[in-house]
Amino acid sequence: MRDIIKKIPKLRGRGIHVLKPIGNKPAVVNLGSIAEVYKAGEKVTPISLMEKGLVRQISGRAPKVKILSGGDLSSKLSFEGVLFSISAKEKIEKAGSSIA
Repeated sequence: MRDIIKKIPKLRGRGIHVLKPIGNKPAVVNLGSIAEVYKAGEKVTPISLMEKGLVRQISGRAPKVKILSGGDLSSKLSFEGVLFSISAKEKIEKAGSSIA
């Protein structure tokens, strides 16, 4: 019986990486690069960010996108389906843009 048990592959844990998430991380875009590419009144979505060349496809799909506060936003834009850092959200609301 011992020989049979020894031949079975063992299931190992994740070791020191237990607290690291397994899922995909979102693509990161700074506000400054969005301000350069988009004009006032346009919608900012993951698909439009792919079309403008700011993010790439992941496995043939539009990735999750997180917007960081690097740079300034002066025009009013409409943001849909993206994640924000706290400071980026404050800058976007201060510029008068809408978040959906």
